[in-house]
Amino acid sequence: MDFSIERLEGEKIRYFESGPESPLQVVFLPGIFNPEIWRHQLRYFRGNFRTISYSTDAKDYLTQKRIAEKILEKRDLENAVIVSQGLGNSISQELEYRENVIATVMTGAIRNPRLYPQRLYNPAVKLLKSEPKLFKKAFFSSVSDYRVVRQFLKDVELPSHRIYSSFVNEHALRRPVKKSMIIHPMSDRFSSVDEARRLHPEACISVIQDAGTFSFYEKPEEYNKALLDFLNTLEGFVETREVSQTQQENRSLKDFVEITE
Repeated sequence: MDFSIERLEGEKIRYFESGPESPLQVVFLPGIFNPEIWRHQLRYFRGNFRTISYSTDAKDYLTQKRIAEKILEKRDLENAVIVSQGLGNSISQELEYRENVIATVMTGAIRNPRLYPQRLYNPAVKLLKSEPKLFKKAFFSSVSDYRVVRQFLKDVELPSHRIYSSFVNEHALRRPVKKSMIIHPMSDRFSSVDEARRLHPEACISVIQDAGTFSFYEKPEEYNKALLDFLNTLEGFVETREVSQTQQENRSLKDFVEITE
């Protein structure tokens, strides 16, 4: 993927933006990882939507949240859809309250993530990075192709304990207040479909079979279809909202004219 190097609010960021001007703008949050984990989505969705992702040198929770807020503020986004996964879902929900965010898509729903001590975390990360079979067992489905796992390990930057712990300490999920979908991978050992249903008792939950934590990388075709179907429903919502706003503005203008005559 082609990332430009920019500075935003004093932070150096790697920034990706591509695709045509569109009613929706799709923003993929990196969370605790680097944005290359979304490579299949960035390539697919940039054909029809203005598609955005980014990465910072300082990947801790508060920095990630601040950079995401500044991108939403400074990039002229009117109808942003925030896509996140795992521990990054908490940032997605915090961004939901912004006026120019119309919907969120969370991948997986972790209820109580475990904070592992550094003395256990660091050796485990080193081992998982060097042993694709162990990494597959922990994060992918049993039927996943090893070639996919190995390629993922080439693309991903596993987070330091400081970054991981900053996200765990800030993690809190609640029922969304705007339009939202949860994509639940059935073989994700860290997420719960019961937690997804608790958050979304009346909303959209899309289940992907035979996919683990990184379903968007393991089963990109199925993941992309689920996300595209949801985005298509939002395009109609945006059109209806814009018509309503225009009618309200015209009504206000008419009232103003009547008052001044």
